[in-house]
Amino acid sequence: AGWQDLVRLSWRLQSESILANGYAESIQLVLFHPQASHSAYAEGPPDAADFSIRAPHPTVQLLREVDVLQAVKSYPGADLIPSRNKTRLRSLGLDVCAEKLAACTRGTGLRR
Repeated sequence: AGWQDLVRLSWRLQSESILANGYAESIQLVLFHPQASHSAYAEGPPDAADFSIRAPHPTVQLLREVDVLQAVKSYPGADLIPSRNKTRLRSLGLDVCAEKLAACTRGTGLRR
């Protein structure tokens, strides 16, 4: 499945499972995908920062809101983590980030 397919699936999960059952204030969905992009329509030049939301395989994480809030409160500067990650990935560059992602499945018999 492509990145946009996973995004559409997440909307459906949000609507049919989380919102319909009253969990909007309790659960967060977080998506990771080999072609994930921070840009809604993957417009603009490739950006190494997109690797902060990439994974070797399409992944949907369900996070309990209470756990996320507790983690954020217990870690000073937690709100800065996303921007630091993007800065770090941009400093590594696209080629290095792509190679590190590809290495996650190399030799495992799994393909993306």
